[in-house]
Amino acid sequence: MDVMLQRVLELVGEHHGSGQDLVRAIGCRKNAVTDWRAGRSKSYTKYAPQIADYFGVSLDWLSGLTDDKQIKKASSEDEAEDPMIPAIVELLRSMSPDEVSSWFEVMRKSRGKK
Repeated sequence: MDVMLQRVLELVGEHHGSGQDLVRAIGCRKNAVTDWRAGRSKSYTKYAPQIADYFGVSLDWLSGLTDDKQIKKASSEDEAEDPMIPAIVELLRSMSPDEVSSWFEVMRKSRGKK
């Protein structure tokens, strides 16, 4: 089981009833969490930004890039959104779940995470 799936399921387990609430909030199939658990789908990778937002955790934590769940507040120097973020989100949305998983794995390795 990959890091992102472990963390998604951890969050779902911490919030009673949140599996069905989560799928409604992010707009995926009602059996999605069951399919993720059973390994029948990796669609959670495509919904990673929405899942992180729903549970109030950082996308970096959800994807295994850091062990810090907290969303970092932008400093005064960073107040304007990085112009690359919308482009990265759009790229991730256009990728298949396997491609997203591979991309996150490359990012983890490049940041020294296993």
